Amino acid sequence: MLFAKPTPKGTGAEFWGDCNDLESLYNTMSKLASPRNGQLLTIIPYELRHAYQEERLIDHNILNGVDIYTTYYGFRADWITILYTISALRYNAGMVATDQLDQCNLAQFEYWTRKALHEFDPKGAASIEQFINCRIDVSTKYVYLIHQDLVQRYLSMKPNKTRFRSIPHLLISMNYGEKLDAFIKHVELEAKALGCAVEDLECDDITSIIW
Repeated sequence: MLFAKPTPKGTGAEFWGDCNDLESLYNTMSKLASPRNGQLLTIIPYELRHAYQEERLIDHNILNGVDIYTTYYGFRADWITILYTISALRYNAGMVATDQLDQCNLAQFEYWTRKALHEFDPKGAASIEQFINCRIDVSTKYVYLIHQDLVQRYLSMKPNKTRFRSIPHLLISMNYGEKLDAFIKHVELEAKALGCAVEDLECDDITSIIW
């Protein structure tokens, strides 16, 4: 069974499952990728795939019955990426045929995200969970760059509950208004200067994350 818990510093969540759990979730996410937000929906599937290929977190001591232990595999993702991924998956699911297993995988991913949010900080979670599958625009062609900007700003803050509780403010700051308008103008000018489409712009790698 899939489960999740917050990372030690509350930067995001760890998702755990056996190989079948993780591969099933990966298949659902891959099915729901689309050209509009395809870059965004490569981030967590990439981690999922490496997790069930035994290249991420491994725990050989997951209790699975009376004195029976099994091996689970896991990966980490920051809260901004998790919330954007959920919104993109649900948005795309409205345009792609899904089966009961897909819906089950999506529901589990959302359920355990809520559980992990509340496990880290119930007060902050009460506000953050309002952005699970709502209030995040994933239909715009700028979605990946907006996501990357938010992740950079989020990770540049000190990892504590204050940062965690600032997530709603960060998300709202790029929903509308002058900050978003200025950001779009900046990326349009950058794309024009480079002679490429906005979707082809690359973001700086985030090399250091305190989980």
